Amino acid sequence: MSKKTPMKETEADMAVTAAVLENAGARLLEIVEGLEGKFERKAELGDLIKADFDRAKSEGYDKAALKRVLKMRGETDVDRDAQAMFGRVVDTYWQALKVAENEA
Repeated sequence: MSKKTPMKETEADMAVTAAVLENAGARLLEIVEGLEGKFERKAELGDLIKADFDRAKSEGYDKAALKRVLKMRGETDVDRDAQAMFGRVVDTYWQALKVAENEA
């Protein structure tokens, strides 16, 4: 196996590397700072959502039911029909198990 000798880095090579790192570093900083801002806004939105759920709970609404309603609003009629059919199948299986347990 032959050993490769490393290339000599000239001053011009080092200048190009420095320029690339400076530009890449500046762009990376932009990306990171942008993401940090979005995460901060996400946390603020999370706090606002929690406050809305807490307020709804204090007025007697159920948080789990509200979440389900929100999810349902994003579904199509086809989605809801498919879920209803699946629920009927699960209910049928459940009843069959109960019958089998009573006979055992």
